[in-house]
Amino acid sequence: MMKYLLPAIFMTGAFSTHAQNVQLSGKISRTTTSQPIPFANVALYTAAGDSLVGGSATNPQGFYSLSVPAGNYRLRVSFMGYQSFADTLTLAASAQKNIALQPDAVMLGEVVVKGNRAVQGIDKTVYTFSSRQIKQAQTARELMLQVPTLRIDAQTNSLATVSGKSILILINGVKSTDKELALIAPDKIKRVDFYHVPPLRYLEEVDRVLDVETKDLDAGWAGNVYATGGGFYSMADLAASYMYGRHRFTLTAGSLMNPKRKIRNTEEGSYHYGVQTDDYAYNYHKESRDWSTQPNFSLTYSNSHLHHYLFQLKAALATYWTNSEANSTSHYSKNGQTDERIGLFTNKTRGLSPSVDLYYFKRLNKRSTLTLNAVGTLFDTRQDAYSLEQGADGYEEKLNLDVSRKSLIAEAIYAYSPGRKTTLNVGYRGTYGFLESRQTSVDTGRLDEHINTQKHYLYAELTGAWGTDWMYRLGVAGTQDVRVGADGFRHTTFTPVAMLGYRLTDHQSLRLHYQSNTTMPAAQQMSDNRILIMNHFYQKGNPQLQSSLQHQLSLRYSLSASWIAVDASLYGKINRRTLFRDFQAQADYIAQTTSNAHRDRSLGGLLELTFTPNNAVELGGSIEPVRQFFTPDAGASTYRYWSLPASIYLSLSYRAFSLDYLQRFGGSYLDGLYRQDYEKVSYLTLSYRNKQWLAGIQCNFPFIKDKYHIRTLPSTLVLNEATTHLKNKDHTFGLFLSWSFNTSRKLEARKTVQNAEEDKGTFEIR
Repeated sequence: MMKYLLPAIFMTGAFSTHAQNVQLSGKISRTTTSQPIPFANVALYTAAGDSLVGGSATNPQGFYSLSVPAGNYRLRVSFMGYQSFADTLTLAASAQKNIALQPDAVMLGEVVVKGNRAVQGIDKTVYTFSSRQIKQAQTARELMLQVPTLRIDAQTNSLATVSGKSILILINGVKSTDKELALIAPDKIKRVDFYHVPPLRYLEEVDRVLDVETKDLDAGWAGNVYATGGGFYSMADLAASYMYGRHRFTLTAGSLMNPKRKIRNTEEGSYHYGVQTDDYAYNYHKESRDWSTQPNFSLTYSNSHLHHYLFQLKAALATYWTNSEANSTSHYSKNGQTDERIGLFTNKTRGLSPSVDLYYFKRLNKRSTLTLNAVGTLFDTRQDAYSLEQGADGYEEKLNLDVSRKSLIAEAIYAYSPGRKTTLNVGYRGTYGFLESRQTSVDTGRLDEHINTQKHYLYAELTGAWGTDWMYRLGVAGTQDVRVGADGFRHTTFTPVAMLGYRLTDHQSLRLHYQSNTTMPAAQQMSDNRILIMNHFYQKGNPQLQSSLQHQLSLRYSLSASWIAVDASLYGKINRRTLFRDFQAQADYIAQTTSNAHRDRSLGGLLELTFTPNNAVELGGSIEPVRQFFTPDAGASTYRYWSLPASIYLSLSYRAFSLDYLQRFGGSYLDGLYRQDYEKVSYLTLSYRNKQWLAGIQCNFPFIKDKYHIRTLPSTLVLNEATTHLKNKDHTFGLFLSWSFNTSRKLEARKTVQNAEEDKGTFEIR
């Protein structure tokens, strides 16, 4: 990498070829430990500092040596994680100059961990990569696998964490995708900031943030094609980009296709509930299948001057055709009278979602920047559901739902750096949602809904350090959740963030972290729409629903060494008005709806480990024991439960071959009134690489079956239990093929916000 391995530069024509050379040598070390700094950048400039004369990088013992003509020079020494050194020199004869570098708090307080090129910060770890790691990777996305706990999810062809924590990808601060990351050559990656605690503006959206910073790239073409097909699903992705001067055009297209298959998933379950003086019981066996096609397209134009300004316009179109069908047989009982029933259920959703993203970034001066962003999204959707149950006291229900949901997200951020150790960000984000829906059904007739919501988020965040060991991050934010109308609400909440970190050693840090955030209910959760599920049993919205609030306090320990990475934390969470699946007794029916819980608490810990004993083996995993306490209503009992999700990941490589295995398991957890199993993930992948080509075979659930179980807690109004077996995923094989080409291109200035809308406004029918 240019930052660490600057090639020797011979004398320029400004100097006489007959000039007598002198030798400048010395050692670069740390002020804190006096240990040598390998691969530090040492450069000699002319006395005016405007022209490079010679340069080198320190060897593994921290020594450097330069041969230049006698004269006056400007010496500069730099290494990531340390303050740069500069001094003027007069070289009349060979000389020796030893330099001790001071740790740089701007790099968030920390020191470079010897051997693995990692810098620990208050809320992130900064990674750089060796020439060997860069050479082994074909794309920048593959290079990201050198970051501990990151992997490629073979089922979705996307970057993911071993523990299943959600992740957001940024390229130079711009919200990006795996497709765009695969367009970049690995030798163009300058550094990676991996946030364990996302910046304040992303805190409510994801668990982790990966911000990839690139070097300057040349104009030209880049592209990536990926395709996979098999028994479970098929997927195709295409990305291409062309840059000329300050203009860049990027096209992406893809489609996820889940075909209609003969294999049906099974569900065995029961319901038991009472309405007035009647007692109902269902014991059923259901066979179902789902199939869908989800094409998507996007076109982006940007005009940028690196580090000065960026204008970007992105237009995208997502379409979706999803289908579900189920056949069931059940033993239906009313007041002890049993009847055999045959059931049929179908659900079809058709829609499209265009969006426009307008972005502008401007550097105002050396210390401040301004960012503006506006995203408009439309969901135009039609949902048709049909259910039939034959038998005595049977029923027939048809639901037609037309939804038009519009949203606008507007954001402005001002960033200011008053000094080397301090950064201040002040921002506002407003989210405005407008839902119009028309529902017609056999049971309810026609219902029209108009739901307008707003979310206002104003924040300020200060990051800095004291000395070389202490670091901090302080954020203050105000969140206002609004539903407009007669059934509306207006909640204003103070949502602060505070972090305090201390560097224990060169390899370790300890951080104390507090945060709070709110969650707004989805549009249909707040509607008055409803659909008949069983006799005298409906799924419906709740107009009285309010936003939820969470507080979290955690203590985190991090270790980054050459062969092991550890991230361990203890945490406590307190939730107010948690959104959960509830059952409510009405005059002549039971309503399954969403409600706000009285109290929801949890105490737990998370341990993530990655071992890399050599270049051919990587072993990683996570475990997260949690004690949960849930109180649905003010007068209700508190339910207590232990959960223990865990995962393990193994990667083996030999020459052009690689073998990857992932297994996620861990029992069950409390989900409101339900005790629900964790989602299982299991796959085995064998791949082969030849230059820009990658081919492989994958098996889903090779050793276990994809089963999960849910059951309601005792004393719940409705007793429900079900075991689902997703047979369409068991032991399924698939083939994948990928091809990449890259001529490198210059990426635009840093975009520092990302906004997107996902709430279509449709029913999530259970």
